[in-house]
Amino acid sequence: MPDPTTYGRWLRRAGEKVAGHLDALLWRMVQMRWKVAGVPREVMLVLDSHVAVRYGEKQAGADKGYNPKKPGRRSHHPSSGSTTSAGRTSSSSAP
Repeated sequence: MPDPTTYGRWLRRAGEKVAGHLDALLWRMVQMRWKVAGVPREVMLVLDSHVAVRYGEKQAGADKGYNPKKPGRRSHHPSSGSTTSAGRTSSSSAP
């Protein structure tokens, strides 16, 4: 599985038009699943994040901030989220 920043880079390069198409495709997939399995009554959303240390001055998006392993160093703080309902899990990441 690629690092979450890889997806972020790909989406930024692809542009808003491609991101819009992917969003519409994902929504259609969710609707199709709901038609087959029914709309879930309960959904749990789990949000998480971590600190990714970056070395060098020219790391795109890296900034000085909270970094417990290397205080004062540039880092990324990507967020991720997942949902679960009826024992099934799906996840998503954002740089």
